[in-house]
Amino acid sequence: QGKFEEAERMHRLVFVGLEMALGSEHPYTFYAVNQIGLALGKQGKYEKASEMHRYAFNGLKRVLDPEHPETIYSVNSMNLSHEITLNKE
Repeated sequence: QGKFEEAERMHRLVFVGLEMALGSEHPYTFYAVNQIGLALGKQGKYEKASEMHRYAFNGLKRVLDPEHPETIYSVNSMNLSHEITLNKE
């Protein structure tokens, strides 16, 4: 219901917890980064969202197979954010 700033804050807390518990190179940590990107996109912060999606994609590509469904989902999110950013300019 439009509580995307709160969602972003919660996803950032999840990210910090996962990074501490599982490390910065764990797939779940990158999933959390992707969720931050989604929350940023819902707030219209497309450049920041694109940065988060790019970070998640590069990490997932490293730790999972480039063809893994989560990696593909991440690249799709990154491309969508990038496309929206270009259209806003």
